[in-house]
Amino acid sequence: MKKIILLVVLLYASSCAVQYNEAYYMADFRPYTEEGFIISPLSSYAAPYKPLATICIEFTPGYDRTYVNEKIVESKVNDDMYLSANGKKQQWRCPTQDEMLKKLVDYAKSIGANGLLDYRFEAVRPVKSNFNQVLYYRLTAFAISI
Repeated sequence: MKKIILLVVLLYASSCAVQYNEAYYMADFRPYTEEGFIISPLSSYAAPYKPLATICIEFTPGYDRTYVNEKIVESKVNDDMYLSANGKKQQWRCPTQDEMLKKLVDYAKSIGANGLLDYRFEAVRPVKSNFNQVLYYRLTAFAISI
């Protein structure tokens, strides 16, 4: 009986091993550099430039009434909890890094910038919780005109 209990405990403990995983994340600046818009994580630029503003944008994941996933709308599940005011089902929305970068660049262009220095992307997580949980994402940069 002790051997069986020991075997069960060993099997249970061995199933908790951490699995090998590789994940790659990339902020793709190429579409913007092809347009002549400069994005750099460095805080300095060799050519003369005119400083415009420091920009900080925060994105909080959550249910979005304006974003509708067509697959969910077409489903036959009728759940009042996740219906918005117009009858369409809401979708949990977590923006991608490319979407957030596009909004940052669009905002910088709206104030006359053609470059961003000191670009930073940060996922802010709660101190005591699951590592995968994100409270919000923060993008900061220094807008310049070259």
